[in-house]
Amino acid sequence: MQEAFQLPGMNLTDADRIRQAQGLQKRLDNRLRACSNDIPGYLDQINDFLNERGSNAFLQQAAQQALDQSDDFLGYYSKTKIMALNYWVAYIKGISLLQMAHDTPQVKFEEGSFTIDRHKANVLAQEQNFQATVGEATIAFAEGVINDPTATQALIWKTAAGTYIEAYNSLYMNYVSSSVSWPPQSSWIIKRSPNVTEEKFDPTQGYPILLEPSDRVGYPLCVGGSQYGLDTRWTTSVIGDSCRWFIKPRSPGEARFSFRFLSSGAYQNGSYIVDIPWEAGRRLDYVDALHEEDGNQFFNVTLGEEKF
Repeated sequence: MQEAFQLPGMNLTDADRIRQAQGLQKRLDNRLRACSNDIPGYLDQINDFLNERGSNAFLQQAAQQALDQSDDFLGYYSKTKIMALNYWVAYIKGISLLQMAHDTPQVKFEEGSFTIDRHKANVLAQEQNFQATVGEATIAFAEGVINDPTATQALIWKTAAGTYIEAYNSLYMNYVSSSVSWPPQSSWIIKRSPNVTEEKFDPTQGYPILLEPSDRVGYPLCVGGSQYGLDTRWTTSVIGDSCRWFIKPRSPGEARFSFRFLSSGAYQNGSYIVDIPWEAGRRLDYVDALHEEDGNQFFNVTLGEEKF
């Protein structure tokens, strides 16, 4: 290939230039012919494990490892996507070489069109498998944040039973209801804390957030001293970054998420939100550990707004 770039600048006679160009073309044809023989088999091997299904499938295992090594949905998604992209780039390069071989008559890659179409279809199937394995809810959540990491985002937050979550506030009570059957008057917003510029944003490092009622911006949800467990009594000017949360999918492919408390202080750091019954219906509280079998510790979240 280097010779091909150098050839135009070489001081050669026309006959020598033609002879060298013909030699280069012959070597290129031979390499493309080898590609047409070997690359389909290599692509089939890559496709076999990228499209494998089941609990022991390569992509499932890779997604679980990324989830185990991540604090939240964004770190999990980003690590899994980067891994998959490395394989997809190699796969697409292989298809491009097959296309070159097919477009070169001297190679005589007669089954090229069928082979290329088959591998293009495989790429689409691989992407669908990736979406199903990682989880469409996680992907939508993560890509919404990645598209504008510095923005304040509206959040639709529901329990596993499908009821809405709303922060109740009055002079006498301050709690978070989890039994609202219709879109609440006050929804939720999330914003990264601390703030980050787009230039310094690293999605693999996660996305710690402040979680605030839309009608009380600046009053984040916190694990405090309230008799109701969770409250929104203190402003960020008072508590700083001491009331942040990590949101993480329950497992690869799952559309439900846990909320882990991240506090700069020691008080209840690492505790999890749980949906519990009480005399006025249901409300949110916190527990000191995540219990996978407890469905009330996992919630449905999507970016967007849905208010009464």
